[in-house]
Amino acid sequence: MSSILDNFFGTPAPPPQDITSLLVRRIAPAPVASYRTASKQLPAFRFVDLFRAVETLLDGLTGVTRVESQNVEDLNSILHSAPPAWASRMLTKAARLAWPVAHDEEVLLPVDHFWVAPHASGRERLIVRLRYHQGLAASLLEVASIDMGMGEEFMDAIISTSARDSIYRNRTLDIAFQSGTKDEYGDVEKPEQLRVSFKRIDSVSDEDIVIDGNVRK
Repeated sequence: MSSILDNFFGTPAPPPQDITSLLVRRIAPAPVASYRTASKQLPAFRFVDLFRAVETLLDGLTGVTRVESQNVEDLNSILHSAPPAWASRMLTKAARLAWPVAHDEEVLLPVDHFWVAPHASGRERLIVRLRYHQGLAASLLEVASIDMGMGEEFMDAIISTSARDSIYRNRTLDIAFQSGTKDEYGDVEKPEQLRVSFKRIDSVSDEDIVIDGNVRK
């Protein structure tokens, strides 16, 4: 009986097993060949701000697809290039890292995350990707769209929202520059980077404050 119904209504397509097929299915019926990608590299410490900014901008929109898949290729290659022999495009659960959001608080976020969502204008669907690149010590932000200007505008909105709502605003911070290292051939082993961490502020009691008795009166 089930086979008869399948023949009549059509057998449901199996779920995609690779990231390219999944993205292509989510933007359909728009052809993937019409999509162009904008990208920007930002410091690693901006990752939480950028992740939360994307969620803020997509909040309230219907039909948003979220995918945690760790893939080494950039978004443009995933959409437009043949799969290379050296990299897998299979959907692979992204690792999660603990990111500090205060001196005594952390959040777990995937190191590679895709969003497919309708643009607020309703004219097309956007593909947004944020990943942490350990080798570059950087946050890589990518936005693919049919209208390149629309994609760049959305990327600018992500960056400005991340700055406006930053976890570092009105906090006491420790800021240090960590120099990079090179191997014996002069190739960069570890890139130089700016490290930002939250500084703990110890509470101060009246007994800790030394003030002349006459002043206290």
